[in-house]
Amino acid sequence: MTALLERWREAVNLSIDKLHTHELEDIERFQGPDGIEADLRERLRVVAQGRLRNIVSQISPFFDTLQQALYLLATIMPTQSMSTAIISGGAYLAVKVS
Repeated sequence: MTALLERWREAVNLSIDKLHTHELEDIERFQGPDGIEADLRERLRVVAQGRLRNIVSQISPFFDTLQQALYLLATIMPTQSMSTAIISGGAYLAVKVS
């Protein structure tokens, strides 16, 4: 890792005259390749959380509708068929837990 940090410093020293102010600020803020990697990981985590919230908000109405359909199915299903009752009960519990 020290070799990578040395190359980072060499690259900064070679290009310091050619960089804009905001680029120099970024270099100071990151202080090396590890800082860039940590920043990228944090940005990916934030994006993933936002996408997950978006996905959950999109599919939750589907689960509400599915739960209502399972209520209806449970009410109209005859109780003579044990295998059907077990399957529908399992489906109902799976939707309820989610």
